[in-house]
Amino acid sequence: FWLKIIPRPHPPLPSALTLKMGRSNGCEASRKRADAAKRAEKYNKDGNSQLKQNAAAQTLVCNICKQTFMCTQKKMLPVHQESKHPKNTFAECFPDAEAA
Repeated sequence: FWLKIIPRPHPPLPSALTLKMGRSNGCEASRKRADAAKRAEKYNKDGNSQLKQNAAAQTLVCNICKQTFMCTQKKMLPVHQESKHPKNTFAECFPDAEAA
């Protein structure tokens, strides 16, 4: 009494499963690249970059070394003058800014 097992062909997989790769490093990297491209496209479309605003905010300039400071960093001006230009006065470094 011997039974012979006949292998049956597997049913075809749905197309969504055949296209999806496993969670290998290559798959993860390509997914992250795609996500980054979507994010970059979103921000480029809306114009949400702050580079122009940051450049415009660099309004305080040291007259001696020409280093720029953001308008919100007035507390750093005396520190800069004391550490970088101890022989000069605050008014010589920043004539347009009042001492903080």
